[in-house]
Amino acid sequence: VASLLGAFGHNWVHQPNYRSWAYLSLDVIGFSSTGWFREHVLQHHMYTNTPWDNHFHGTDPFLVTDPTTPRHWIQSYVMPYINPVILTFGLYANFLAHAADMLKGREEWRLWKAILPLNIAAMVCRWGLLRGWMLTHTWISVLGLWYFTMALMNHNAERCMDVDARNAARDWGEAQLVTCAD
Repeated sequence: VASLLGAFGHNWVHQPNYRSWAYLSLDVIGFSSTGWFREHVLQHHMYTNTPWDNHFHGTDPFLVTDPTTPRHWIQSYVMPYINPVILTFGLYANFLAHAADMLKGREEWRLWKAILPLNIAAMVCRWGLLRGWMLTHTWISVLGLWYFTMALMNHNAERCMDVDARNAARDWGEAQLVTCAD
């Protein structure tokens, strides 16, 4: 369910008329819909697969997405097999990054931000420390693996990494067609 909420929230955050649905889906599972709008819609979509894209270096050094950067042998031959494990921690990393931004005053304070810690606390209280944590980590891992794999595949398929085609694009729309698999 959380993975579906993330997917729908991702789509709703793009559409102003459905912004409240983005709050109800992304914020409930631990993402920040405000941060998502700012970082995903206004930054990532404007500068997809360029150094100005906040996703461009978001998985470094584990998964290098810059097609012009040479890979270390570990990044080429080991990390593709370890990357799924790393992606299971994507929600935690995203949540902690936005929580740190809230504490630094760069992110809006929202009551919604408490839902993920309350969810974890409720699971631990109901099922005990070990089982509650494992159940929580399972749904968070499935969300991270499914959601971030889909997001990374959309812009990191071989066709999307054709720097020459992107640079030859006549306008932003054509560049988006080159850099997106969907």
